[in-house]
Amino acid sequence: MPNHKANGQPHDKGTDILEGAYALHTPEDNRVYYARLAAAYDTDFAEGLGYVYPAAVANAFFEIAPAGGGRLCDIGCGTGLVAAHIKARHPDIVIDGVDISAEMLAAARQKGLYQNLYEVDLTADISQLPADYAAVISAGTFTHGHLGPAPLERLIMHCGRGTVFCIGVNQDHYQQYGFALCLAELAGKNVITTPDFVETNIYGQTASAHSAARHSGDLALICRFRVCD
Repeated sequence: MPNHKANGQPHDKGTDILEGAYALHTPEDNRVYYARLAAAYDTDFAEGLGYVYPAAVANAFFEIAPAGGGRLCDIGCGTGLVAAHIKARHPDIVIDGVDISAEMLAAARQKGLYQNLYEVDLTADISQLPADYAAVISAGTFTHGHLGPAPLERLIMHCGRGTVFCIGVNQDHYQQYGFALCLAELAGKNVITTPDFVETNIYGQTASAHSAARHSGDLALICRFRVCD
């Protein structure tokens, strides 16, 4: 049974996690918040809200997967939800994971999905990350309470020529925080190819009735482009 708020309205853990995440403001907020949630993130959040976003990003990536493969970089990898979908289809793909939360990375490490895991604040120094990735993927990181377009631009500049990006951005966040302008300017300068977009639901039909009512319409835009040669 769901818990109930004082006013009698039901709520569940997945919804609480989501709304708490949307209220974050700083990198330290994110570290503290996800340290508490890592152990139960997959069950309370991903399963509780029917989180289909990682599968959608994996599917969008496979539509444009670079010929010949190469290492992938999973930005904001969390507990490894996107990597699990990728590995299920192509077990031999090499993936590195990047996240700000040591506890989320520890949960991901237990799954054996990643070659390397990097604890990195993407708003700060990213020089420790390799620059030769064939592709950069992400689900759930460019959203309310998390990252805006500036860290994405820095990643583009860091990875350099030929890297394919398949990056999910919460649709409301995309409009509010200037992702469209950032990507248009980069494309206009021939830094990246003109992006194409895949619209996807973030949550599916397995969420509780209350969660579904509040978040079934939440959408993301999966932005796909390549860094120009």
